[in-house]
Amino acid sequence: PHPAKRDFCLSRGLGDVYKRQKYTYLPPSSFHMTVFDCCNASTKNTKYWPKGINKSKNYEIISKELNKRIKNFNLLTSKPVLYACNVNENDAAKGNNFTKTIFDKARLENCDAVIISGSIEAEIAMLNDNEKNEFLNDLNLKESGLSRLIKTGFRLLDLITFFTIGPKESRAWTLKNNSTAPEAAGIIHTDFQKGFIRAETISCDDYLNLKSEQAAKDAGRMRVEGADYVVKDGDVFHFRFNV
Repeated sequence: PHPAKRDFCLSRGLGDVYKRQKYTYLPPSSFHMTVFDCCNASTKNTKYWPKGINKSKNYEIISKELNKRIKNFNLLTSKPVLYACNVNENDAAKGNNFTKTIFDKARLENCDAVIISGSIEAEIAMLNDNEKNEFLNDLNLKESGLSRLIKTGFRLLDLITFFTIGPKESRAWTLKNNSTAPEAAGIIHTDFQKGFIRAETISCDDYLNLKSEQAAKDAGRMRVEGADYVVKDGDVFHFRFNV
């Protein structure tokens, strides 16, 4: 929403907090007051700034800690933004003047942008892998626009992927970057995290090259990781646990 709309919503929220304090005698937490007051303020109108806050700064750059608190309110204006530029086939590789404008705007806003061609995506959706790669090569594209969109979205949201592979199915799981092996196990089931023992780990590249878990193990490419292991994007896991 427009910043004015955001400020209106926050002002209304701040009024509700003060009203609750006045009529129900339930004091709002200092956490809520600090966040509401700082969001309600501007560089020109600082009467609502909490004491001790540098009034020469906008609320968005007060501190990393305060920004973390503001994010807890799930304001749309605090969400990461990704611009997707839908272009024709001829502009899919390098874009055009319109996409350049969008990319410049994204940089100024500390956001991101990708170029995607809906017509190309519709065509390659009906092709097998070999035909798809040949089609993209003819258009001087290394990968599809959909792949770029997904990768950029994951990067903006600070997400990574890990895999579990078994005789019946293989699955990809989404995880926050810099998470530990037990936290990854907990994505599958909370019991995996509670009773975590170790994670038998193969990198994605090793698994693709060697074709199987047993082959990776025979080649010495399987690692045993403990509870402090930080998951890397593309790790293939076999979790050992006991509850």
